[in-house]
Amino acid sequence: MKNEAAWAWLNGRAKFNIRPGLDRIQALLDSLGHPEQMTPMIHIAGTNGKGSTIAFAREILQAQGLTVGTFTSPAIEKFTEQIAINGTAIPDDLLIGYLERLRPLVETLDQDELTAGTTVFELTTAIAFLYFAESKLDVAIIEVGLGGLEDSTNVITPLLAVITTIGLDHVNILGNSLAEIAHHKAGIIKPGVPVVAGRIEPVAMAVIAAKSAQEGATLYQWQSDYQVTVMANEHFAFSDDGNTFPDLYKGLVGVHQIDNAAVAIELVLVYAKLTGITITSDIIQRGLANVSWPARMEKVQINPLVILDGAHNVPAISRLVENIQTRYATRPITIIFSAIVTKDIETMLTMLASLPNVNLILTSFDDNRAMKLTDYRGWEGAHVHLDADWPRLIEALLQAKSTDEVTIITGSLYFISQVRQRFYVNGTVNVKEE
Repeated sequence: MKNEAAWAWLNGRAKFNIRPGLDRIQALLDSLGHPEQMTPMIHIAGTNGKGSTIAFAREILQAQGLTVGTFTSPAIEKFTEQIAINGTAIPDDLLIGYLERLRPLVETLDQDELTAGTTVFELTTAIAFLYFAESKLDVAIIEVGLGGLEDSTNVITPLLAVITTIGLDHVNILGNSLAEIAHHKAGIIKPGVPVVAGRIEPVAMAVIAAKSAQEGATLYQWQSDYQVTVMANEHFAFSDDGNTFPDLYKGLVGVHQIDNAAVAIELVLVYAKLTGITITSDIIQRGLANVSWPARMEKVQINPLVILDGAHNVPAISRLVENIQTRYATRPITIIFSAIVTKDIETMLTMLASLPNVNLILTSFDDNRAMKLTDYRGWEGAHVHLDADWPRLIEALLQAKSTDEVTIITGSLYFISQVRQRFYVNGTVNVKEE
């Protein structure tokens, strides 16, 4: 009953939804003695690529022998996976203990208009900082939830800041231009803290460069301070000032993952300079090869082939289209898609529907933010269909016989999380092997 009460209380905080600003988290951390100051941290922002970059960096640092905490979102398999040490989620009983510890503090803060309404994400952020501080980690990698400037994770002063990509997403909150969105992402840049930037459009990169110069922060830019060359079969070469790795490969599928891997390598190499640890080419390769990350071109069934990819905004759909054209151009493809209402649905659907070998199925899922089937009216056509019963479609895939067709299930990560449960039995993927 204690566990049920704690979960019910946490779920009850969902009514406060997204509320940018640092007053609430700062007040909560004040009452906890500032655990965010007790662990060396790396802070990662970006429109896309954050999760994969974190996974690559974590595995490289673990291959070097470090104990690494990660705070990521949203959850794909279970809530606790957002807070992990060396890839192992925080135990349920510890999370419950932290919730019970925080509840009276939060309810006190609710009495003050300035600090009332602590959100689920702010609570999770505070728990991550507590858990990491009490676990005596070597380093924690902290993913921004939304934007950067006013995100609850932006109370930290990290050893290193990272910005992976800039794209149009959450425009209702972050702005309608790359420059406006870059302003929010660049909000994580702190005085004198080095910054690693990924493959970013020049207009957005100019904002990041200006902010870095203003803060006296050394900036490491993609294809300028570190170089990446794509080779055959998704192998790649990497070099920077003092390091050359002529032939690397990664554990995640997709050419775009080379960009994420390169950002991870550079951030690890900068971290090594700051801390004095040694990172060899063997450590980097072992780390890259060991990476897996749910819902990133993830094969959940082989025969017939079913892939989950959480392409939830226009830049991510663009990369998915690139992967389809590179890997599956000659095969018939069914795409099952659903998304939440705040996304640029028209652009995403236009991109997917334009693929010549694709049958597109639009659906909805159990979330009050999800697009309803009626919202897709007008998109129906010869190769675009509406179907509310996605569980039936998944069951048919699970029972299907071998075929050359590829099914890709994509869109909102919240949708993918629900779909993914259908392919896993007792934590093990229900894959039809080749």
